[in-house]
Amino acid sequence: GLRWVIDPLDGTKTAIDYAQGHKDYDQFGVHIGLVQGNTPIAGVAYFPAMEQGKGVAYFTDDGKAYKQTGDSTSKQINVSKPPLKAVGLLAAVHFHEARRPEMIAGRHYHAVPGVGGQRLCLVAEGAADVADMNDIPTTHRGQYAYKQWDLAAAHAILKAAGGELISAETQEPATYDSPELKMDGACAGGREMLNLLQLATLPVESSKAR
Repeated sequence: GLRWVIDPLDGTKTAIDYAQGHKDYDQFGVHIGLVQGNTPIAGVAYFPAMEQGKGVAYFTDDGKAYKQTGDSTSKQINVSKPPLKAVGLLAAVHFHEARRPEMIAGRHYHAVPGVGGQRLCLVAEGAADVADMNDIPTTHRGQYAYKQWDLAAAHAILKAAGGELISAETQEPATYDSPELKMDGACAGGREMLNLLQLATLPVESSKAR
C-alpha cells in the first residue's frame, strides 16, 4: 500500500547551528516522501535557509524531478552521466572530514559537503556524481545508520532524476521494508555513473527525453 514517510526537520544540529549564527549551515530541511510497497515513488524536500534565505525546493511531478529556488520558475533536473568531469569524481559527503571515506569506488574524489538526504538532491541535480551515505557509525544511533524518513523523499527525487540509492549490504536498490524503519549504509548516483564505478549493475533506460 501507500504510506507517507515524513521528516519534519532533517539536519537538526545543522538547524541549531544556523540559528546560533552559523549561516553557512543552511542545508537543513523538511522531507515528505510517498512510499508504495518498498519503493519511494514521490517526494518533496524543502530547504528554507538555502540561497540566502530564498529557500530551495526539490520535488517530483509526473515521474520527473524539479528544483525551484525562491519564487523562480522550477526547472527539471537530471543526474550527471559519464564521462567524469575534468575535475574528477564529485562526491556528496558529510560536512565533517572525519566522517568522510578516504576513497569512493577506489577513486579519490572532490568533496561536495551536504547534510543527510540533501546529498541525494545534490546528485539528483548533477551537482555531485555520487553520494556517500555510510557516515553514521553504529554507535551514533544504535544498530543502524539512517532511518527511512531521512532518505525516502530525496530517494524518490533521485529516482525521478535518473538515479538510484544502492544498499552497501545487498548491492541492490535500497528498499523500505525494515520493521525498525532502518536503512542500510548506501551510495547514490546516476544509474550509468554507478555502473561505470562498478558500485552496481543496473539497467539503463534508452536515451529519451526525460
